[in-house]
Amino acid sequence: DAGAEPPLFRPVDVPLYPAPQAALATGWALLRVAVRRGTQPAAGAVLSLHEGDTSTPLLGRGQSDERGEAVVAVAGLPHFRRNPAAPPPFLREHALQLHIVWDPAAGPDDGPPDPDLLATQSGGGLVNTSLAVNLASGESRTLALDL
Repeated sequence: DAGAEPPLFRPVDVPLYPAPQAALATGWALLRVAVRRGTQPAAGAVLSLHEGDTSTPLLGRGQSDERGEAVVAVAGLPHFRRNPAAPPPFLREHALQLHIVWDPAAGPDDGPPDPDLLATQSGGGLVNTSLAVNLASGESRTLALDL
């Protein structure tokens, strides 16, 4: 077709997750998470970080690798926020919720799961859990979770 744009040149949005070894960028906060089930790594777990439940805006997202390790990077977390119950008048840490969804039936031969699909699923043998996390801008925190 003369004048038609070939599909090869249409941009596609692809989410790229930082590697577990990723360095902390200026103004970011990082959660380095080791996800396991007993002694085995939980590969392919999808992690999302919100200020509340999953209906609140997404702050950061990651997926565990074959070692069960993941990084959730949060860009733009304010350095300080007002404390409604002063003193002190300002707080550095933010109370956040880390949500984890993992399919224990998925094997290494299946390849990594689709994180968008897995993050919205529930039931059917999936592990779906949440954890309260306090995190400050510029901080790197390490967590070990046993599902």
